Formats: sequence, structure tokens, C-alpha cells
Amino acid sequence: MSFRTLRARTVYAPLPAIDFSKRVLQASPANLAVLPVGGFEWNDLGDPARVCATQWRTRRNVASA
Repeated sequence: MSFRTLRARTVYAPLPAIDFSKRVLQASPANLAVLPVGGFEWNDLGDPARVCATQWRTRRNVASA
């Protein structure tokens, strides 16, 4: 394991897991904006099956966390 990986784990390990949508996005909806962007698509890679389906559909490797 690299020094950077070890350091990142040390820093982030004690932080609590949060629901980003609820704690950040839903907390201040008036401060959010949506801009049109071409050439991209949204995909919730929330479970391994979705990651595999996306890899198959796009024929690309999806980076792991």
C-alpha cells in the first residue's frame, strides 16, 4: 500500500458516512443550479451489478474507489 493511500485512509477513516443528497443537496436547494452539459450521462454506480452493466454498455473500465 502506498504512502498516499495509507495517509488517505488515516484521514478519512474516522469521518462518519453521510447521505450526500440529504445532508448537502437537500439542505440548501435554493443554492443549487443545473447547467446543460453535452457528451456525458449520469449513472448511479451504487452496486457492483450497475458497475458491470456500465462497463459492458460503454466498453470502458470504471475506476474503483
